[in-house]
Amino acid sequence: MEKAGLQLIVKTGEVDQPVYIDRSMWEKIVFNLLSNAFKYTLKGSITVEIGSEAHFLVLKIKDTGVGIPAAELPHMFERFHRVQQVTGRTFEGTGIGLSLIKELVLLHKGEIGVESELNVGSTFIVKIPLGKDHLPAAQITTRPEDEETQAFNMYVEEAGILLVKAPEATDAAEKKSLPLVLVADDNADMREHIQMILSNQFNVVTAVNGQDALQKIREQKPGLVVSDVMMPVLDGIGLLKEIKGNRATAHIPVILLTARAGEESKIVGWETGADDYLTKPFSAKELISRIASQIKTQQLRAEALIDVAEQKKYAQQLEDMNRELTKMNEELTSFAYVSSHDLQEPLRKIQMFSKRIMEKEVHVLSEEGKNFFQRMDNAASRMQLLINDLLTYSRTNTSQKHFERTNLNKLVTEVKQELYERISSTGTIIACESLPELSIIPFQFKQLFTNLITNSIKFARPGITPYIQISVGKVDGHTLPQPTANREKKYWQISVADNGAGFDPKFNEQIFGLFQRLHGRRDYEGTGIGLSIAKKVVENHNGFITAEGRENEGATIHIFLPD
Repeated sequence: MEKAGLQLIVKTGEVDQPVYIDRSMWEKIVFNLLSNAFKYTLKGSITVEIGSEAHFLVLKIKDTGVGIPAAELPHMFERFHRVQQVTGRTFEGTGIGLSLIKELVLLHKGEIGVESELNVGSTFIVKIPLGKDHLPAAQITTRPEDEETQAFNMYVEEAGILLVKAPEATDAAEKKSLPLVLVADDNADMREHIQMILSNQFNVVTAVNGQDALQKIREQKPGLVVSDVMMPVLDGIGLLKEIKGNRATAHIPVILLTARAGEESKIVGWETGADDYLTKPFSAKELISRIASQIKTQQLRAEALIDVAEQKKYAQQLEDMNRELTKMNEELTSFAYVSSHDLQEPLRKIQMFSKRIMEKEVHVLSEEGKNFFQRMDNAASRMQLLINDLLTYSRTNTSQKHFERTNLNKLVTEVKQELYERISSTGTIIACESLPELSIIPFQFKQLFTNLITNSIKFARPGITPYIQISVGKVDGHTLPQPTANREKKYWQISVADNGAGFDPKFNEQIFGLFQRLHGRRDYEGTGIGLSIAKKVVENHNGFITAEGRENEGATIHIFLPD
């Protein structure tokens, strides 16, 4: 704050009851709100005020920044909403920060609001209920003092990196022998921060944008490039294309930095040739580790090409390292895939009910208002549970899953309830035969039905009421063409058919590929990963999945599970 010429004011009032919070979530709430205030306050002060009102702990973060237009206030906590044409220290941002903060506040049974006047400043107000009566008893715990100390030390260590310059290497020859890393970022503070982190283990040069970085590369080729995605003149993706498109520089590893939670830029980056991705905020140790890993990998590649006699040995090492890196990247991106494509319905409910509450009396809720708030809270809880389950799903082996005897009719009913608004608004008709009770992983199969029904609604033909038929039967394994089918067993066949846009039969097998899209992005929304997730779920149950389609007639997805 002092370096930016701002005054930080802290006011504390009396809080006569204990407050029960998740420390990690509370830190995210406070630091994200402070970060937003700092980003959009170019002069004046930022005030942090904490106290109590009625039965609530109240946190207020007030700034003298650029303010928010009145028309934007109702949308500030919507996912991916960004206020346009606002002056700040940097234009980088995701549009999900405040949405995430609201979700964390709701998990504490609290509420968040904002007051603002353009060119005067903004005040964000967080209210958390006092006491613990509003929380489930199983969630109440007391953090050991040593854990608190560890968390404190972690923040002190991270702050120290920002404030203390790394010592210069005493031996000039040793310093010269260190790998050269080029850092490209339009944010001067971020450039300085990364340079301080790396300067004791690497030689570092910096660039203010992609065009500047290309000039630095022409002057001296680095061992690795670390680039922000969003920059003026030439952004990170453009810089990546220039590096990988030039044979003289294509071998240079590129790590992209981004604050964006969406996967669009990542897909473009991977397709263009990015070697790794790191999402802000990141730890110093992780950045150093990834840079060292990429440089080592590139060195191994070069040595393998030069020393033919050792090529096979190095190739195996590269294969092992690349397999581990691929595994790590899959785990890092798995949650982004799911959250951007499959958690939209719970998110829409949170947004819809929060808007309704904002239209009502905030402090004196009617019975109807209380009902809306309860439904919103339930949707938020379901979303949090779903995220946790999917994270577990992406990081564990199939053998570690918990199979339960589950009625599939109940799962389909739950999915229809969660998709109620979308089904009603499109007039979709869903006919479902009586499904069996099977030993499955419930949350995975629920995701499977959600994906298939959502796809059928999404690819409906204009002017035709969507009709979805879910049928079931049994077939003998020896009648199935799949080579993996057990010919001695019987299989349950569950089919989901619709009367939508369909697809060319030549894509019957390709349709399950990751990021496979058979229709233009302008015609239908989506990421192209929904059916690949469905395929993975079925394979986790030792089954297989097929598709049949005809253009402008509809599509049918067949699921085969061993009896």
